[in-house]
Order: sequence, then C-alpha cells, then structure tokens
Amino acid sequence: MKKIFLVILSIILLSCSNKEQKKEILVNKTKTQPVNNNFEEISSKSSVKNNKILSIADFTETEFALSLIFFKESERTFLNVNDNYLNVNWQYSIENESVNSDNVLLFKNNSEYIILVPTFSEEFPTFQMVGINKNKEFINLGQHTYSFTDYKKLGNTSFDKIKYQIVKQKDGLKIKAVDGQKEVLLSEYSKNENDEAQLSLSEKNEITLLRNEKKMATQNISLDLNLDGAKENFEINFDLNTINSIKNLNNEIYFENNRLIIQKEIDENNPHDFINYKYYFHNTNNSVILDKVEFKRETYVENVDMCKFGYTYFSNETIPFSKVDFFNRKFLQSLIRDISLNQAIEIATKVNQSYNCTSSLSINELDFLLKKTILDNKSVNSYNNLAYHLEQKKQYETSNYLLKKITETFPDRVVAWLNYGDVLWGLNENMEAKGVYKKYISLMKSQNKDLNKIPQRVYERSR
Repeated sequence: MKKIFLVILSIILLSCSNKEQKKEILVNKTKTQPVNNNFEEISSKSSVKNNKILSIADFTETEFALSLIFFKESERTFLNVNDNYLNVNWQYSIENESVNSDNVLLFKNNSEYIILVPTFSEEFPTFQMVGINKNKEFINLGQHTYSFTDYKKLGNTSFDKIKYQIVKQKDGLKIKAVDGQKEVLLSEYSKNENDEAQLSLSEKNEITLLRNEKKMATQNISLDLNLDGAKENFEINFDLNTINSIKNLNNEIYFENNRLIIQKEIDENNPHDFINYKYYFHNTNNSVILDKVEFKRETYVENVDMCKFGYTYFSNETIPFSKVDFFNRKFLQSLIRDISLNQAIEIATKVNQSYNCTSSLSINELDFLLKKTILDNKSVNSYNNLAYHLEQKKQYETSNYLLKKITETFPDRVVAWLNYGDVLWGLNENMEAKGVYKKYISLMKSQNKDLNKIPQRVYERSR
C-alpha cells in the first residue's frame, strides 16, 4: 500500500513539474510589457513625406526607427517600429490625407516608450496606447477613453488644456488625465491584443520608394514674361512639376516630361513677323540649366510669304537660367543651330537678302555640322556649294574655315582651290591668295581641264 502511495505521489509531482515547464515556455513566448512607472513626456517631432499614395511621419526624437504610415486609398494607418507594423485607428489621417506627430503623445523612461495615438469615439476622444519594451518590440495596450463620469470630474474642461501622464496600477499601465488639481484615470474599453499588421509587397515597395525619394527645395526664377519691363517671380518645383505665380495666365510656363518650358508668341510689324520662342530647362544639382531653344519665324510683306523657318538652338557650354536673355534674337546667335547640310545651304543663300530672314552661319555651327555630317565623297560637293554661297554673301571667315577643311581632305578638288583663292582675296590676304590661284591653275593643267574656263581674275591676281 505504501509503495502504491509513493508511485501516485511521484506521478503528481511529475505532472506539476511539466505544467510549470509549459507555463515557463508560454511566458517566454510572450512579449514583455513595459513595467517601469517613471515615464516622462518627450517631444514627438517628426519629419513628414507625402505623395499621392501614402504619407510617412518619421519621429526624430527616438533612438530607433519609429514612424506613422498612412495609405490614402485604403485609409489604413500603421505604427512602424523597426520595420514591424501595428494597425492603429488614427482618424486624423483620414481627415487630412496626411500624418504628422502633432497630436501624438510620446513618453519615455530609461529604456521603454509609451505612445498615445489619438483616435475618436462618438463623444469623447480616445487614445490607442502602444508600449515599446526594452527589446524595441511593440505591445498594443488597448484603447482608452473618458467616461461621462470622468469628464464631469474634470469640470467639463476643454480637452486641449488637459495634460496626460502614464501611471502604473495593479492591473497594468493606465493613462491619467490632469487638469490642475483635478485628475482621472481613463477607462480601457478594448482588449490588449497585439494587432500586428501584414503589409503586401507592393505596399512595402511604395514605402521604400517614398523614403528614398530626393526632396528638392522649391526654386525661384525671375522673368519679364509680359515684356512690360517688370520681372515676376516664379516658384518652381521639379519634383512636383509645380509653378506658383500670378502672371502665368496664358500658361506660357509649364512642365513637359519633367522639363520646364517657357514659350511665348510675339507679333512684330514692318515687316509683319510671327515669332515663337520655346525654351527648355532641366534641373541639375538644384540649378535650372538651359537645354535648348526652339525658334520659329514667319515673315509676310503685303501678304507675300518672305520667310518661314524654324531652328533648334543649343549651347556647348552650361547656361544657367539667370544667364538666358529671353526673347532676344541676338542671344540666339550666340548659340548653335542643330541643322542639316541642306539647311545650312538654305541659310547661306538667304543671308543679306531683303528682309533678312536669318542670321549667318557661325564657325561653331560649321564645326558642329562637320561632326554631324562627315566630310566625305558623298558630302563634299554640298560642302563646296555651301562654301561658295558663303563667299558670294561675303561671309569670308566661315567660307575660309570650310574651304581649308575641304582642300585638306580633298587636295585634288580643283574648284575648291578656285573658291579658296577668291575667299583669301576677299580677306585681303593677297599673297596667300596668289599661291592658291597658282595651285588651281596647276591642277587644271595636270587634270587636263579646259584652260579656257579659268577666270581672267585668276591670271590677274596670281601675277
């Protein structure tokens, strides 16, 4: 009998031991709640980022990552602690389509935090109390609000005058509302459940994109858009593609493919010109830089179309916004036209005509043209014609530049030496012109050309 009793006792003790072990394992799996009492309120300042999809308020006064995140379409708000998410019912987000820390209360002791996130009940404001333990794990400590009796104790005071404290009670941490000498403990009305949220991959990607987005300061530009002598200030933002101003009534300043565009049409008389300027700018290192200028002109005299053309101008150098002389054709002449070889010939034939349609070609433009359309067997005839037209319009410098390239690349091209000699004579470089004319005569003879076609001026100038 004694042996049977000892066996039963051993079984009971073993069972109790197993229960204690299971209980210990269960406790170890449960997050430790903040237990200290001495919580002091600290600043809840935050840095806010917004876009069309979500809003993020990053708290700046904590030594770990803490933020509120609001998705605008689904109207869901999360508390984010070290990349772990907790659902919070924050109605301020839904009303303002943004989050910030203005109404959030943050308390701290040596190693733990309490966050009071404001929500609303039908009659009284409520708080969702969230604890963050020393391991930086969040614990939902339930929602707390005023009862009608509580509010009467405070004497119907204004809620914005009430101060809040975190106090420890037998049944856990509570929120104390204090107004002068009057104080009450808020009632807890929801379960203390860890409402951990699961975000989709796309939602997490949206958060990452917004966090990594570069925030650029609004930039100011000044421009006489109305051509009345008074410059107007425009605030522009390349991130948001926004322009704030008073004078932009005709939408002459706007964004297109993330580039700032300034476009203006101008009518000028005697002769009657229709002119269109379109300036393109991009942003580099927070500076507004000129990309290009598109210029169009139509000129009519007594209803006759004298000129009709359009060119794109650019610069080999960086030109900031402040250095652009708007709506000024002289400024355009300091830039380079992006033109074809045929367009260059057309320009050369129109220069110095009545109602001068366009400006003469520059050496920089010829240099760009030679890079764009290489001087070879296919293009040499057109380049020679261009040099001839330049010489005929007394554009000796540019013609000389081009003919040097032609004679260096094609030293046996007879007609090029004739044109070259004429250009040098026009530049009053007579001695050099004589040598070139003699080279021309020599090539005519060596290639068995018709010597009767040699102009009389060549013989006269080569003596």
